[in-house]
Amino acid sequence: MINFLVLFFLFTVSYYLTTYARWAWQHGYRRGAAGIVCLALLTLAVPVAVWAYHQYVQ
Repeated sequence: MINFLVLFFLFTVSYYLTTYARWAWQHGYRRGAAGIVCLALLTLAVPVAVWAYHQYVQ
């Protein structure tokens, strides 16, 4: 249950970052928008990678 809540929180943060990046892109802040998209992807990728490592490697 706690895993679901953590992933839900991370998806929410990632969605917020993505919508902000879209706004920034539309207002001409291209480099900032690209950086925010990278941050949104890292927000999801790092916890999933840690979970997969603990699930399948150890």
